[in-house]
Amino acid sequence: LIAQAHQRKIRVLLCVQGSERGDFAAVAASDARRACFAHTLAAFVKKYNYDGIDLDWEKDVDCANHVRLVADMRQALNAVARPGCHLYLTTALQTYRAFSPAQARQLCASADWINLMTYDMGGGYWGHAATHNTPLDGIKKTVSDKWSVFPPNKLCIGLASYGYLYRGLTPGQTSSVPLRQKGRSIPYTELPKLLAAGWKESFDPVAEASYYFSPDRRAFATIDTPSSIKRKLAWVSASRFRGVFWWEYHLDYVPSGSNSAGPRHLLVDQVASAVNAVGR
Repeated sequence: LIAQAHQRKIRVLLCVQGSERGDFAAVAASDARRACFAHTLAAFVKKYNYDGIDLDWEKDVDCANHVRLVADMRQALNAVARPGCHLYLTTALQTYRAFSPAQARQLCASADWINLMTYDMGGGYWGHAATHNTPLDGIKKTVSDKWSVFPPNKLCIGLASYGYLYRGLTPGQTSSVPLRQKGRSIPYTELPKLLAAGWKESFDPVAEASYYFSPDRRAFATIDTPSSIKRKLAWVSASRFRGVFWWEYHLDYVPSGSNSAGPRHLLVDQVASAVNAVGR
């Protein structure tokens, strides 16, 4: 897979995700364990010819130790990189984290960029009120409030090719039970089926995103579309962010078949065309 990607000039990073046990916290708190962890991952990257590492630490994040861990990983990657070859180091972070200006400078010195998880912002499975999954007004406010200590060219904005469908709730209504009992995630490929079944779009001009309501109005969905993503891209470009990334890559994928020109990505392909048109 990596060899085929490299033939197409695609870079492949190894994503390392922490578990619900909080493994990263224990590793990052120890100088010796951080160094061992970084050395082991760098050796793995070198052995299998990856182009770098993406660190996805979501549970029990300690910002100071996160900065230390990324610094150790940068040092380890630099030590195994071939002459003239740069190994990438990125990190995915939830938007409610808060780094000090000093921590931001240190993190920027080690990481090539930071992937901001600007999704699951409207309840998802974990909140109490079901609202927009990726509201542009909420994303703008969060980035302005918490991430202005980072230069824009170090930040990538997350795009979602999935959303949520809730039953027995209206937008903004507080649920008396966990939201996972009222809803489920849906891939973007499910939206055309809902529309064909009579679901109707209702645009929210404040959030710059739409809700989709069932014919009986007893269920609604929140999900990005080409038009809402186009508005996000315009903001990303105007703000001079590093770029965008996806979660999850396969949820808008349509394989080749008799009824399609595929294989293709219904959302990703449009964004790729827009990004390529802007250039680097």
